[in-house]
Parts: sequence; C-alpha cells; structure tokens
Amino acid sequence: GRCDLAFAAYSQGKVSEATETMDGVAKEASSGSESAKKAQLLTAMIAFLTNGENSDSASLNAKAILQLDPGNLVAQMVEAKLQLVGGAATQAESSYQGILERHPDFALVKRELAALYASDATKLDAAETLAMKAREGLPDDTGLARILAEISFQKEDFDYANALLREISGKETLDARGLYFLGMSHLKLGELTKATGLLE
Repeated sequence: GRCDLAFAAYSQGKVSEATETMDGVAKEASSGSESAKKAQLLTAMIAFLTNGENSDSASLNAKAILQLDPGNLVAQMVEAKLQLVGGAATQAESSYQGILERHPDFALVKRELAALYASDATKLDAAETLAMKAREGLPDDTGLARILAEISFQKEDFDYANALLREISGKETLDARGLYFLGMSHLKLGELTKATGLLE
C-alpha cells in the first residue's frame, strides 16, 4: 500500500516524499480508520526526527507503533533520538547500531551515527566513513554536509571542510557554529582576509 511506499521513501532518506505520502493516506483514508491513525502517527514522528518538536507525543507515538509493528523503522529512529536527547548517548549509539545492522543501506541512521561519533576523537575515522557513505544516499543533505565538514576539520583536512561549508552557505545561511568553522578553515589555509571577515 501507500504506507509501504512511504516507508520505502523514508528508508532511502527521502523524508519530504515520505511525509507527503503519509499526509495523503491520512487525508484519503476514512476518518478514524486504522490506516489514517497510523499515517498521522508516522507523520508526527517524522516531523520530530526532522525538527525535534513535540518529543513527548513522539515518544507515545513510537511506543504505540512498536506495539503494533516491532520492526517499524521510523519508530525505532524516534526511540534512538529520544535516548540521545535524554542524555543517554551510549544507549542511543547502541540503538542506532542495531538499526544499521538491520538496515545496512539506510543513509539517515549512518548520518546520526556519524554525528554521534564525531564528538569522540577516538571515533573520527568511523565517523568519516559513515558520513561519506551516508552522503552517497543524501547528496543534498546540508545537515550531513555540516557533520562531514566538522569531522574533516578535526582531521585537519581544511580544504575539504572549507569546500563543504561553502557548499552549505550556497544553499542556506550558516549559523554561528558554521561561520566559526568556515572562518577557522580559511585561517588554517592561510586565507587571512577571508578568515578575519568571518571571525570578527
């Protein structure tokens, strides 16, 4: 059915396509039907995964979906993110690793694991490998490009970090952290004029 199509889209990292399909199912299914309820729950969970809003309802939704469908990918991703937001990084890492083992081609979980690993200097190589593999499936994901830029900066690949940050700035406005890394990468490359304008 169309829910299966939405799951397929989500598993390929096509979040907006998955959301649109779920919205369509929710609108077209008879009000109060199981398919309509499930589509609404999944749409809300994808929204939480995308922007972090409504964590309490996302938690309840994930539990409800997992009771019906223990292998539901979206609900598993919500549980892992809730663990991370709640400060249980080790537990979240284990959850993400489990999802990756079950779905080895799932680019979004590679992105989340890369972000987690990037905060640990001993896991930078693993972070870079995951981020590069995720980028094959998510070439236009600016969040992933930012993660990869910060990993590259930490590994002192300032050229690549700079190129990635300039790529992002062509699509959206960099936040303070992004501008800092862009300025510092210019500085490390000896481009003092460009660095000064960004780091003032």
